[in-house]
Amino acid sequence: NSTRLTTNIQLEGQILNIEKNVLTVSINNTVTEIITTEDEILNLKVNDKILITVKATNPVIRKLTDTEISKVTYFPM
Repeated sequence: NSTRLTTNIQLEGQILNIEKNVLTVSINNTVTEIITTEDEILNLKVNDKILITVKATNPVIRKLTDTEISKVTYFPM
């Protein structure tokens, strides 16, 4: 018997800018750009709150140093 895990990470964000098929989004005061399709952003506008689902199929895990720990931004689950 093997167990199959599916990992989806969900993040809440707010749209800051839309340019072509690139969304600029604020997620917990961290600004990031997300490449989308035109269909995905058809009904979106600046200031909309959105849910971003990331399908993590090959996560990379490594231990953080003490210096890195103080810089990590934690996202609500």
